Amino acid sequence: MKRADPIVLSAPSGTGKTTLARRLIEESDNCVFSLSITTRTPRQGEQHGLDYLFVDGDRFDQMINRVTSPNGLTFMVAGMVPRRKP
Repeated sequence: MKRADPIVLSAPSGTGKTTLARRLIEESDNCVFSLSITTRTPRQGEQHGLDYLFVDGDRFDQMINRVTSPNGLTFMVAGMVPRRKP
């Protein structure tokens, strides 16, 4: 598999990042969509595993601590999400 540099689309919520990403994928054979993991609830029309991976806060915390890749390598994941109030 050929490696490439990522394209990061960063902007406030609801500004069209996903729309732009989908357009890039449609227009280019060199772009693929990377799913993000989020603790927010799905918006209307969003599907788990298609638009995002929706998980609860406890599951996300577990995922931050340790991840094992398909090839068996273990690595740390850092995440920035609003912390739940105790």
